[in-house]
Amino acid sequence: MMLLTIVLILNCWNLVADMKIFVLDLLEQDAIEMERWDPTEIIAVPFPEDNLQYLVFRCFVSSILISSVLYALEKRRPQKSTKMPKSSDSEVITTIVVDILRNTVSSTILQLLLAVVIFFLSILLGASPWKWLWHTVLASLYVSSLTFGFIQSKRCDVNPDVNVKSSEGSGAYIRLFLDPIVHIMIGPESPPLAGGVESTAVQNSEGSTSGFGSWTAFDQINRCVVYSVMIITVPFMILNILDHGDQIQRWPVPILLGSTVGHVVGVGFGVVSVWGSFGVRSVRRRMREKSRLA
Repeated sequence: MMLLTIVLILNCWNLVADMKIFVLDLLEQDAIEMERWDPTEIIAVPFPEDNLQYLVFRCFVSSILISSVLYALEKRRPQKSTKMPKSSDSEVITTIVVDILRNTVSSTILQLLLAVVIFFLSILLGASPWKWLWHTVLASLYVSSLTFGFIQSKRCDVNPDVNVKSSEGSGAYIRLFLDPIVHIMIGPESPPLAGGVESTAVQNSEGSTSGFGSWTAFDQINRCVVYSVMIITVPFMILNILDHGDQIQRWPVPILLGSTVGHVVGVGFGVVSVWGSFGVRSVRRRMREKSRLA
């Protein structure tokens, strides 16, 4: 958990630094050049496309790599309820590398699909379907990376020895990406989709557990991030319909700022809630030990 916390905090630090260097500093320079411009002329100029593409690419790649590595390491971490098979060092390394590559591919597909959904939601929330279309597409991918970037479509494969039956056909592929999102948004008690995997932990003949019932600290942080980005990004969209001529109103800066703030706040709440639950359980354990000794 300590490694997870450090990685997420460093990622937030890097995210804020990128936002300052590639967005806010550039807007500050443009504000000097556009000082005598009419407010309507300022907001009619979109954010530079080259800077936007570089920012989105950095965020997209970093979120996928971080989540893939962390989930691959999490699978190999011994659990009290999980019996991990004994393997040589070479087999463990090979398994981790394969997991990272598999998670990278599946997470890339998941982010692209969610970016399409966010694109249409952006249109509904006020983005123009005609002007600056490529800017909106890039902004949607940025929001998708910050909202769902740490969610893996292979989340249910905690133990490769467990054989979970699922429906065949296209529905199985849809659930492959939809189930993890439902799991994160609803919580550990989320009901399965029709014909899907049960929400409780699946137990094999050897007593190990797998499936969506294994609610982890990373899942808790993911849940806080998802809701935080959703809640905070929408008010920032209001900046798009104002006519004050501020640099932050230039499209798609409102979405970039809202999702960045929401991600940082979500990670903060998630880390605090996880460490807080650890502290509460530790205090309760000590109290029970003292009561037994008394």
